[in-house]
Amino acid sequence: MINNERGYREIEKLKDKLEAEKIKNRRLAEKLKEKDLDYAEFRSRLREAQLEKEKAQRELNKIKNSRLWKLTLPLRVAAVLWLRLFGKAKKQSLREMLGLELPERAKKAKETRQKKSYQGGPMLHPKNQAGEEALKDEAGARGSDKDPGSFVLYRIIGNDLYPRHRKGQSRENLRFILENEPPLAGCEKKFVVNRIIDSEEEQAVIDLLNEHGFAYIHVPFRPEAYRGVSLDTGCLPGPGYLAGEEYEN
Repeated sequence: MINNERGYREIEKLKDKLEAEKIKNRRLAEKLKEKDLDYAEFRSRLREAQLEKEKAQRELNKIKNSRLWKLTLPLRVAAVLWLRLFGKAKKQSLREMLGLELPERAKKAKETRQKKSYQGGPMLHPKNQAGEEALKDEAGARGSDKDPGSFVLYRIIGNDLYPRHRKGQSRENLRFILENEPPLAGCEKKFVVNRIIDSEEEQAVIDLLNEHGFAYIHVPFRPEAYRGVSLDTGCLPGPGYLAGEEYEN
């Protein structure tokens, strides 16, 4: 009789375990179904995004082939040159920055420059090379070349580039640095207030630096100096490129 009761209890335990496993399997199946639905939704959204991208590319190509796009090219050239002179645009070809295909002659010249740079190290202008040697000599005379780790960190605070930036973003970024960045070992922090056009923003930046006691160099914006800067044609295939037939075509 006792053995029968034990056997009955064991059977009940096994039934309970089996039921628990069934419940667990049902939950796993439901989760798997949810994952399948999520994956299907992801595939659907990915396809929609690809279609939107293709549509946007077609619209972009349509715009670039339009007469208005060609007529406004001088304005875009001026904007890119302004960024290269006073902004933080990467130093690169004007046509690359405007999204235009380089002529074959310019492509070959670029490949040649890159090949020389890879083979012989960065190409330095003779004036830059002389300046580098002078700095090395000066460092050796001062003994600063043997300094184990002190250095100066300069940050340049410039203009907000609307619409890429909102008004006051440079000032807000500076405030965040001044209020949150801890002292850096062996580091002296200095700032350059660089040709900020908005006089109110410029003064607010200077007030922030004075308030926190940091040294800075102030380079004011002078319209007459800006007007005296000519276009940089060094990035073009030739000085008269913008007035030539190759540019028109």
